[in-house]
Amino acid sequence: MPTGPGGLDSNGIWQFGEDDSEALASDLLNLGMASVSDAFTNLAGILQVLSATISTAASTSSTSFQPTGLAVTITPSATSSKVLILAHTNLRNNNVGTKAEITVFRGTTSGTDLGAFGFQANTGTGNSTSINHVNFLDSPSTTSPTTYTLAFRSTNGSHSVVSQVDDAQGSITIMEIAG
Repeated sequence: MPTGPGGLDSNGIWQFGEDDSEALASDLLNLGMASVSDAFTNLAGILQVLSATISTAASTSSTSFQPTGLAVTITPSATSSKVLILAHTNLRNNNVGTKAEITVFRGTTSGTDLGAFGFQANTGTGNSTSINHVNFLDSPSTTSPTTYTLAFRSTNGSHSVVSQVDDAQGSITIMEIAG
């Protein structure tokens, strides 16, 4: 249990006093960490975080996956590292009978499809919008630069779908996790 000017609160949780935060930082530095932020990052296993956002809309009527404009390149520090992919986008179908799907590719849209993660369901009317999230843990097994691309497609080639509609912001964040 920590010592110093802090104490237990009414729930039995230790609340640090002013001097305790300095003692904690000192203890972490004594573990061989270069800084307190390095210590917390290394304890959590997150080695790097990269992200991209866009607020412009992309449109396609292709039944093949097309890039949304959201892509991030990461260079893993070890082949044993995992890459956590978190993405968010809005999708809209413009016509009845059309659905939009999103997925993430390792590489470009001619690379490895990591699986369809979201779709805009056919509501029976056109111009319906859905919010889609992607959460995927990848094992790229490489230390080469690796690009993750968010892509989307229409299920009906004669009708278009839109990604990042109505000035909504789409985003992709990737984190290297120690393996």
